Amino acid sequence: MQLLSWFAVQWIIVPVDFVARTVWLIVVVLGDGTEDMLARLVTPLARYMSPGRLLLRMSHDPARHEAYLDREFARLALEIDRGRFSPRTKIAHRVGHEVHPDGYRLGVQLHPREYRGVPLSRLRRLASAHSLAVEASTDLRDGVVLRPVHAKDSW
Repeated sequence: MQLLSWFAVQWIIVPVDFVARTVWLIVVVLGDGTEDMLARLVTPLARYMSPGRLLLRMSHDPARHEAYLDREFARLALEIDRGRFSPRTKIAHRVGHEVHPDGYRLGVQLHPREYRGVPLSRLRRLASAHSLAVEASTDLRDGVVLRPVHAKDSW
């Protein structure tokens, strides 16, 4: 029921939240603010759920969820390999890098809503098919991070 409620209410909340955050961004910029303003601005867009995504999340078919994650991991693996991320990835996921002794390691953090109901073992199997490794805590409520299996020395 919560899922259907959010799907109905999002058509009002997401645009209002986006406009409010845009106004806030203008106020912060004029006030010489230093916050991570773009990340705060796109938060409402990341919560948007399309009709197709609603049908996927309402589905109780594990094969359908697995097929979606397989397509998503393939797309993310390609973007991680290139080192360039689409606006869709930047809005829906948190993109970052770490510096390790063997070079930079790019990573994409997935919110739990992307893989809800899929066990960690299946996430790892799907990711390994695309040369990605899954870093996660044991409860999966904090999200998971996808990283390339082999770190690159440079971009």
